[in-house]
Amino acid sequence: MEPIRYAYDLLPEDIVLDIGSYRREWGKEINNRYGCYVEYFDALDNRAAGTENGKIQMGGLYYYTSFFDTKTPQQTFDMVDIAPFIEREIALVKINIEGFEYVLLPYIIEKGLMNNIIDLQVQFHLIEGKDCDKMYEEIVARLRETHELTWRYPFCWENWKRKKEANKIFYSV
Repeated sequence: MEPIRYAYDLLPEDIVLDIGSYRREWGKEINNRYGCYVEYFDALDNRAAGTENGKIQMGGLYYYTSFFDTKTPQQTFDMVDIAPFIEREIALVKINIEGFEYVLLPYIIEKGLMNNIIDLQVQFHLIEGKDCDKMYEEIVARLRETHELTWRYPFCWENWKRKKEANKIFYSV
């Protein structure tokens, strides 16, 4: 499965967002292959992608963080509103944020910014005590309005590509 995560038609002038970059391996490989600009967002860099500028509380062990983890001590991280970074066309957005995708994606959709994203590679997580199937289906119903599923490994990785007929209207927040 790993090779498909890097197989895109990217150009050097394209912009890629690596949301949940952790050690930046994925973004660095995308940059090495295609020469495009990669912007990194990760709580561990005190730059979590979120719904507003401010702080976010998360739990986690061993450098892994989770918005929904309440069993481990909470840590505070800086968060940046992701909307201004998606006001223009973005060739590829990769999201791996340990459950916060269930908050961030609806926010991006509600802001009307999905049309600005050509490809969305996302890892949906299973979270103890949460109805992840329901949350997933609600997000997918909205994604289908502008994007189509191109490949999926359930609760591992999947990719959504902007529909050709989707309007390429760039929204300003």
